[in-house]
Amino acid sequence: RTANANADSTDFDRADRLIEAFTLEISDREILIEAQHQRGLLHGTHYLERLMADRGAPFLKRGRIERAPRFSPRISNGIFIHADQKAADPGYFSDEYLSLMSHFGVNGIHLHLCLWEVCRNSHLPELNDPNCDRNIAALNALNARTLRHGIDLYVYPSTRLFASDHAVFRAHPETRGSQLELAIEGVFQHNLCSGSERVLRCYEETLTNLF
Repeated sequence: RTANANADSTDFDRADRLIEAFTLEISDREILIEAQHQRGLLHGTHYLERLMADRGAPFLKRGRIERAPRFSPRISNGIFIHADQKAADPGYFSDEYLSLMSHFGVNGIHLHLCLWEVCRNSHLPELNDPNCDRNIAALNALNARTLRHGIDLYVYPSTRLFASDHAVFRAHPETRGSQLELAIEGVFQHNLCSGSERVLRCYEETLTNLF
């Protein structure tokens, strides 16, 4: 049971160790897990499973156990992900994988995300992704699944380079930034110029729309 009436809320301090603290009380007649938040109940259940697994049977020692994590947040990275797989892919993390990470104490995942997959802005519309709404919806769906396992997503946005003749540079020449020293498949690539006010407004609007 939760001791906090607002335990369903996801608006909480991720660095507060008490969010995941729990008390496990084992008596002759019942097993009681108490916590301030649902995440404490989740980790209390994980701990109860480990106790029974260690004994090889559902036999528990009577008494009271109080536990709280030493560190929070505890962020990990996803592995076994194809290099060309989009973050918005619904198969990015399976429920089994998320459950295993949660059982081992992970409560955060760095999510590598190409910013242009979720780009919608009025300053550099040439960079807008036609699947923006669908990609953001997929990210929200992934976020909902990770939250069920007590795991937060920490978005790690990145960008990619564009060919010299990309539509954004043709429409806005001042946004073309430094050129990569080596050509990729015979084509020179440029980043967006961070000294351009239009580029900065594009980043601002895109990130605002995302979050």
